[in-house]
Amino acid sequence: MQLQRPIRVTRNLLLPLSLLALAMFANAQQIRLLTTQPVMHPIAQPIMQPIDQSSTQPINQSSTQQPIMQPLPALNVNDAVNATNSTPIRALSQTASQRVSPHVIVLQALTNAEAAALAVPASTQAAALPASSAPAKPLQIGVGRAVPDAADATATARLLTWTQAADGSLRAAISVEVFEARGLRLGLHVVQLPPEAKLRVYAPDAADTIEIAATEVLNTIQMNLKAGDNSAAAHTYWLPIVKGSRGALEIELPAGTDPDLVEVSLPLVSQLSMLPSDDATWSSNLPVLGAPTCSQDVMCTTGRSNEMHAVAKMAYTDSPGSTSLCTGTLLNNTKNDHTPYFLSANHCISTQTVASTLALAWNYRSTICNSGIADDNASDSIVTGAYLLYTNEITDNSLLLLKDTPPANATFADWNAAPVNMGSVAFGIDHPGGELQKYNESVVGATCSQNADYSYSCNSTSGNPFYKTVFTYGMSAGGSSGGPLFINGKVVGQLRGVDPNQSPDCGANYSKPIYYGRFDLAYTNGLSLWLSPQMYTLTLTSTDAANNSSTYTYQVQSGQTYWYTFGTSMGPIASVTGTCGGTWNESTYTTNVITGACTANVKFDTTYTITLTATDKAGNAATWPYQVAAGHSYAFSFDPSEGPISTVTGTCGGSWNGSTYTTGTIAASCSANVQF
Repeated sequence: MQLQRPIRVTRNLLLPLSLLALAMFANAQQIRLLTTQPVMHPIAQPIMQPIDQSSTQPINQSSTQQPIMQPLPALNVNDAVNATNSTPIRALSQTASQRVSPHVIVLQALTNAEAAALAVPASTQAAALPASSAPAKPLQIGVGRAVPDAADATATARLLTWTQAADGSLRAAISVEVFEARGLRLGLHVVQLPPEAKLRVYAPDAADTIEIAATEVLNTIQMNLKAGDNSAAAHTYWLPIVKGSRGALEIELPAGTDPDLVEVSLPLVSQLSMLPSDDATWSSNLPVLGAPTCSQDVMCTTGRSNEMHAVAKMAYTDSPGSTSLCTGTLLNNTKNDHTPYFLSANHCISTQTVASTLALAWNYRSTICNSGIADDNASDSIVTGAYLLYTNEITDNSLLLLKDTPPANATFADWNAAPVNMGSVAFGIDHPGGELQKYNESVVGATCSQNADYSYSCNSTSGNPFYKTVFTYGMSAGGSSGGPLFINGKVVGQLRGVDPNQSPDCGANYSKPIYYGRFDLAYTNGLSLWLSPQMYTLTLTSTDAANNSSTYTYQVQSGQTYWYTFGTSMGPIASVTGTCGGTWNESTYTTNVITGACTANVKFDTTYTITLTATDKAGNAATWPYQVAAGHSYAFSFDPSEGPISTVTGTCGGSWNGSTYTTGTIAASCSANVQF
């Protein structure tokens, strides 16, 4: 028997002559031909099939993460990177018997040139200059060292000897030893890592261990990639700093996990000549800071408790392995909701990849005035990372959102977005030379811009991006960069640096100025989106392949991004227009940072192929393809004289009744084999 092609009601197709050949059979049996073609009827469905079946709208989820939303480049880390872990980073104590023996890699001592890169700057003032616009950098305490033996995943895999524990888990470890290092920070380059894995970092001769969930590593890398960085640095997770000349990484895999799924390497290590927790030993190398009239202990002041508890010492690692120190401040917002916004300098952190390496030391000040002993509440720097929300080289500031919760005694500093009156008395709190918190006082004398030779020109122009201040008490140095400038207890700027064409001075002659990036200009240019958040209306219109549309409105907050997830049955998004901007991937649309009321028009325009094969009772078969819209089911009605359908197989799913077959909701190309 000849089977004729079912026809969609929206089409008028003729029977191909080639199908007549199906009427010829070896037994010359008289076969009745179908005189009409079966008819395919699309079945109208609700416009949206959301993930949340209790709602007909797409799911609206708020994100306070990195605002520069880019399509995620390919990374072999699986979808499981979105898995959660209640304790992604935790400190624990281990005995030697609880660890596996690591493969040891030994690096030779630094060359003279590398050692010179870590030397104390001849001018302690120059160390505070911005790396992006002056020859000097923030206080560098670590230099990158190549690790040839673990340069790539293949080489590293040869060094990992997997040992099975009693619970069936597998563990392997690598240790790097660097002669004369004060501390080490290992850079883990990730190609693939099972999300259930655990990483442990430790000094082999110490019990202190930091355990990191693999999901934390993978999520950090994804954030770097979303910010548009697909370099090797973006794929590198800088592990916590360990004290001493030896640092080890142990990887644990759950029972049943194939070690071949681990594709990592340790191509770089940052060799530190100073630890973020060092103070007295390091400051002895800075005699100018040791002078009482230059370096003033913050604990010798009164009425500054709130401000000092908002300031933290920063350690971060840039490519290719340079570790530096700066200062930053925890800021309040107008909602007083304790969102951990953190202000520092652009010349300290200006990219998401570097923000991901951030480690903070809180409460890093002396116990009492001039004791030189760190407070009992001082915390060691553990990598917690941050999301870079805003950065501006002109006013030299960056606003971060910390991933970790600040300590309970941390305060959120107030700020003033109005221009400062010239002649105002100000004070600063920072970590010059990486020391315990120090204090200075100054007078704001002018607004200035920076010249091509890194000198400053000061005048009455209102748009100049820097405040010029002259110290009347205390001093700053490398490590102070990003430190806050307070007037009446409110932040009005962050430390930029000094004029490199002027020599620093100390003692009774406080004539050389220091410059701060203006908070008021940065607030107007973008910081207000987060620090003074406003609610706006986002109008979202979605249109399916059949041009059926629905419109929804959402109340959204400035400074945030939002993603909207539609049911996969709608098919992938074809285009998004409107004023919200943003990106899309499959069935998820992500806005740009919300700056005001906006619209987004999401269009689904995807078709799939249904390959339909029908076989009659005599075993004669015919196959027809149909182009159909995603998100719908379709009914194929055959001539009733064919008899009832007995079975349907294939990938389209669905059901049948009599001579009509109805597919499931189409979300991909599929096949259906109809048997009479």
